[in-house]
Amino acid sequence: MTREIKFRAWFIKEKRMVKGTMKPLETGHDLKDIPLSLFRKRWGLWKNLGLIKKQAGKNTTPSLSDKNGYKNNYYSMNTNGDYAIDNFVVVGSSSVAITDSSKAKISKVHLNTGQIELLSQGYELRAIPASKILPTRIAIVKKGTKNIVSYTYYSADGNTDVTILNKSLDQTNIKKLGVTIGDRNLNDTIVAKNIPGYSKSFPGGAAIYDKAADVNVALINTNGEIRMMQGSYSLKIKNGGRLKEPIMFEIVNKNNNSVFDVYIAANFKKINIKQDQTWNKLDPTVGDLDKALAALRPSIPKPLPTTPKMSFSDVNNSHPYYKDILDLFGVGIIAGYSDGTFRPDGKLSRAEFIKIALGATKCFDCTKPTSKQKTKYTNIKPFPDVSMPAWYHYCVSIAKDIKMITGYGDGLFKPNRQISRAEAAAVLLRQSKIKIEKAPVGKYIDVPDYAWYIDYVYTGVKNGLIKEKTGYVYPNEEITRGEFALMANIVRKLEDCRTVDSDKDGMTDQCEMKNDLDPNDPKDAKLDNDNDGYTNAQECKSGTNPNKADPISKRCPYINNPNQNDTDKDGIIDACDDDIDNDGTKNVLGLFDLNGLIDPKQAALSADNCIFIINKDQKDTDKDKVGDVCYPTDKCPYIPEDYDGDNDLDGCPDVKSDFASVKPGVYVNKGPLCHLLDYESDFMKGDIIMTAITDVVTHDIIYSKSEEVIY
Repeated sequence: MTREIKFRAWFIKEKRMVKGTMKPLETGHDLKDIPLSLFRKRWGLWKNLGLIKKQAGKNTTPSLSDKNGYKNNYYSMNTNGDYAIDNFVVVGSSSVAITDSSKAKISKVHLNTGQIELLSQGYELRAIPASKILPTRIAIVKKGTKNIVSYTYYSADGNTDVTILNKSLDQTNIKKLGVTIGDRNLNDTIVAKNIPGYSKSFPGGAAIYDKAADVNVALINTNGEIRMMQGSYSLKIKNGGRLKEPIMFEIVNKNNNSVFDVYIAANFKKINIKQDQTWNKLDPTVGDLDKALAALRPSIPKPLPTTPKMSFSDVNNSHPYYKDILDLFGVGIIAGYSDGTFRPDGKLSRAEFIKIALGATKCFDCTKPTSKQKTKYTNIKPFPDVSMPAWYHYCVSIAKDIKMITGYGDGLFKPNRQISRAEAAAVLLRQSKIKIEKAPVGKYIDVPDYAWYIDYVYTGVKNGLIKEKTGYVYPNEEITRGEFALMANIVRKLEDCRTVDSDKDGMTDQCEMKNDLDPNDPKDAKLDNDNDGYTNAQECKSGTNPNKADPISKRCPYINNPNQNDTDKDGIIDACDDDIDNDGTKNVLGLFDLNGLIDPKQAALSADNCIFIINKDQKDTDKDKVGDVCYPTDKCPYIPEDYDGDNDLDGCPDVKSDFASVKPGVYVNKGPLCHLLDYESDFMKGDIIMTAITDVVTHDIIYSKSEEVIY
């Protein structure tokens, strides 16, 4: 039958209805069996909302169900072609569906609770604390990766102070407005206190802190941003999976024990989609470390130096130990012979072994001793067969002194004798402090279970120092110079020799050797060799020369602290100033921790009881160790002064937030793996609607369509 296709569609919003007509070419034609579909365009994508009439006994592809609340998922049209489609679900009362890059629906954010329901086993939820630029949020992440599908974050009424309860939170005691926090363990030392309303940062918020340790655990503002201040604490979802309960968070310690609950009373009656907002930052930020870590040169190991060119004529990139020899040569641990060769396949003498072993485990060249080592070792014989002017004299002397080696039963060292695989592994592993593991009985064919070196060989195999071949390790075989380069390089990377401090004096062996100090004498750490006011240990920490006085801008060990404020404007930053407020009363150096925050324990050692404000009389009426002139600067007890020391007149944390003005609500945005965020409602403001004749099986448009109508 030939039909003329004429559509018209319009909305009656009050009744949530779409009405329209389809006129036939000839009068009298029955139009009630025409397969007509309703289409909606949102986010630039068309979606078929269903057929108007389904033929009896016919299935559709894709199949349509009754879950949307419509009878048979279709609508009515009379014989004359008039149709009225009603009972739509509109935005404002809709959950949000999340699809991944494969366009599969993998999760759902529930209306009224903000709970996230995972619909795929390949994903997991992670709670992430706030940073300066991102709010507290829950990420949907592909399991075992950092690949993010989406974030959901929550914001409360910022005009309501945080409520603190001395009990765990449940559905009966959470507040309807603002943020509620609850103490999970009244017997521990973790407590909470409100931040005063006059504070420049987080006014009306709350600080969670450890009274015993005098450290800040977390800060929470009135919007619900949870800022973690200690890396040993983390954030989790408290009631995940309980889809009918409003979502809650919990702060847990390093043992995964909960210390505080947090409830953010967002507007759960509406979920806001941020389709054009994509974040790709998964790792949590502790304190305000984004900029701080970049400046902490002394606390971050420098990359291991390498050399771009091999200097040995007999070692090319096809040699199995090429990379290890190259690495060790680049950091000065190994050297070749006078003819420019390394002789990687030659046997290794015990003397050569000691030099390389000390270089790999201690990060210094034992053939270049300090003046103290020369004085100590020049006129002694560590073994009867080791004496000056042998090139290895100092190396063997140092190694014996630190108990790296012992001689043979006859008292000799035998420096030119070759060393076995088992001996080399044992010495390296002992000196590096790598954990020695117990070998299983009968593990190796050629190693008896009673051998003194069995556990060293087993640990060496597990860490790659020794290669096992079908149950054989050949422990007594003399190793080559190339093989030992491999062993030494592995140990060097497993146990970074730049951090070794043999005498536990706060100075690495590498620094002490470089600056003519004694790595086995802890007394030299407190000395000030160049009389510039800073100890040798402080100068090693700052990377300056303890034997040469430097200007304060270079010699201060705290010059790179994130706190770069200069309170008294004297040209010396607070981190390096022993009188920050210039009132004549000294404060200790090392006052700021690696986050740029006041270290309360260090502050307690200062003579000045009000570090940032001039108080020459040091008056302290109430004997609380805080000078009277400081009030109201200690209104936030146990909270570090602030982030940067700038304008610290309230004693409360100086914390900034880019999300403090976000309106109350639940927000969902995309991650790199997200295809689409979509409301489960049928229509929302801005949707485009049309109807069209479609194929009853495929839903493809086969004739014509109506005009497009904007909702």
